[in-house]
Amino acid sequence: MRKRKRTKAGPGASKRSGVGRIDVKLPSGLVEDIEKLVAKRVYMSKADFVRSAVREKLASGAPSGAQRESTK
Repeated sequence: MRKRKRTKAGPGASKRSGVGRIDVKLPSGLVEDIEKLVAKRVYMSKADFVRSAVREKLASGAPSGAQRESTK
């Protein structure tokens, strides 16, 4: 039996699951804060927190981080 070679749909995307992947580096203090929320079971995982935060940011339509970066 031949093994199938795994391929990606594009950078960070999984064709099979319809899920993309983004690797992010955060200051250790932020990671610790997220881990505390996970430990308190506010979120199921760090990934769950990040998904929620991204959804909130996209829903608000406020690109405040992008504006701050462009003024430096």
